[in-house]
Amino acid sequence: MVHQFDVASGKLVKKWILEHGNEKHVFNDLALTANGDAFISDSNSDIVFHAGPHLDKPEVWVVDPRLKDGQWYRCFEMTILL
Repeated sequence: MVHQFDVASGKLVKKWILEHGNEKHVFNDLALTANGDAFISDSNSDIVFHAGPHLDKPEVWVVDPRLKDGQWYRCFEMTILL
């Protein structure tokens, strides 16, 4: 589940419930962009999700088997997303 809050007011703006197969997900690393997009790694899979103010729900941004089991550092550095 991903929550978007208004920083100034502290109010909940949007809540996304991830429905991607029957898998369990563990969101871990988070990279934010200046335009409000978020890129979120899933520690239980080989997926990085993209969530943003213009989306109705998170979408799969990249799938790479090197991301599974803590091997993401061999694939790319999250800082390239910023």
